[in-house]
Amino acid sequence: MTERPRRDFEVVGANLTREVKKNVRAQLDYNAEAGRGNFTAHSLTAGLRWEF
Repeated sequence: MTERPRRDFEVVGANLTREVKKNVRAQLDYNAEAGRGNFTAHSLTAGLRWEF
């Protein structure tokens, strides 16, 4: 039988954006989800934005 979902968990994260050039930005995102019993999730995303 599957355990009932818990409502007492947390999601924390951070974002870093840096302007590389006048029209180019680099971005890095990190998120973590904890407090769901024996389960923890991590996410790391990187991106590049070019405006023209």
